[in-house]
Amino acid sequence: NGLMNRSADDDRSRWRSLIAPAPIAQLELREIERLDVVAYVTWLGKQRRQENVAGEGKGKKHSAAKEKGDKPLSPQTKRHGLALLRRCLAAAADVGKIASNPAEGVRLPRRDKELLKAQPWAYLEQEEINKVTGGPLLPELARLRYQVAIYTGLRQGDLWGLLWETLDLVRGRLRIVIEKTGEPL
Repeated sequence: NGLMNRSADDDRSRWRSLIAPAPIAQLELREIERLDVVAYVTWLGKQRRQENVAGEGKGKKHSAAKEKGDKPLSPQTKRHGLALLRRCLAAAADVGKIASNPAEGVRLPRRDKELLKAQPWAYLEQEEINKVTGGPLLPELARLRYQVAIYTGLRQGDLWGLLWETLDLVRGRLRIVIEKTGEPL
């Protein structure tokens, strides 16, 4: 069964990269408490992505040589790590190795709202917009696309999917179907 093997392989890989190096892996199973699981979540939040070392392996996905990168783990990777730890501890509880699952109910923190507020917004000043949309070196079609991008905030894929048929010049409206969700806007 390919799906079962892939899932087991994924779990083994996640264990090696997301749990084995963590301080919680050094504890005896019966010693692990909820606070240790919360500390694991904090540890996960401080970890950096593994990046491929240039020139090694057959390609980005198949490179065997990796080193710590400068980007944090993705939220999905953190969810996978916590979910695997939770499943392992649940299995230990199910067979009586521990009284209960100390990871039960432990969640990843939501994005820190204060951190988000502290990040400066990136936007163009009117003078910069004028330079982009009025520049003679930029072809007219490109200038029009930049104007739509600037004033609508659409993602790149949605911008490239725009069609003239969706433009209503009489009412000054543009019908957009968002690529990511497939919903009309």
